[in-house]
Amino acid sequence: MIYVSRERTMMFVALQVHPHHTPGELSLSDYQSERNSTVLTAYETFNRELAIELGAEPSVAAEDAKAFVDMQQELLKDEVEPSAKYQEFSETTLKDLYANADCTWLGVPQTITALFGLTNITLKTDERVATFDRKVTKRLEDIKAILETKSERQIRNYFGFLHAQQYALYTSRMRQLYYTLEKVNI
Repeated sequence: MIYVSRERTMMFVALQVHPHHTPGELSLSDYQSERNSTVLTAYETFNRELAIELGAEPSVAAEDAKAFVDMQQELLKDEVEPSAKYQEFSETTLKDLYANADCTWLGVPQTITALFGLTNITLKTDERVATFDRKVTKRLEDIKAILETKSERQIRNYFGFLHAQQYALYTSRMRQLYYTLEKVNI
């Protein structure tokens, strides 16, 4: 089993929950652009180091990390203003998910962004809150179905993995994350 240190993982929480600037200090577009750039750079570093830890050659690891960041760029196109509910969710649930010092899950930062879009879906009204809740619920159902019914090749293609070891670790933690999120009833 491979673990990531708590300190290293908490760095990603800080990047997602507490950006360098608040929306009031920058224009919304500048704030989003700066935050997105910072987070994606961190993700690219994280994925590159992860692949190397799993035995990949540095050049292959770099290619995989870049491919992951390219995938994130698509997710970051639909941002709207941050909201109180988003901040509350970020600062409670995310911290709870990451704060297990004995066994920090490898891959959770990517999971949160790539599969749930929690760093780029924000809400301003009750209607959007309801839409968000439905989206997350539907995503959980989709993920569960994918993990339970698809072949390894299909899952690897779906999540964009190029290494079988990375696929195995990631899907294991996806199952853990799915049941954790189900347990806390988000």
